[in-house]
Amino acid sequence: MGKHQGTHHFCNSCGIATHTHVRRPDAGEEYVMVQVASLDDLPVDDLLAAPLTIVDGLHDQWSDVPAQISHL
Repeated sequence: MGKHQGTHHFCNSCGIATHTHVRRPDAGEEYVMVQVASLDDLPVDDLLAAPLTIVDGLHDQWSDVPAQISHL
């Protein structure tokens, strides 16, 4: 599965992606990515204020920001 392994989790009721558990053995990292938009009762202002990390998954450069992000 490349340099990283991810296990995707979904809501049993509606099927929305809720979070992903990622393991990156090459970097010695393990973390969980939470889809904050899937959280119930999350105020929109809190969602907009949440930190955002953009990484270059297309080129498997998970520690780098992509060269082009103006469309995001």
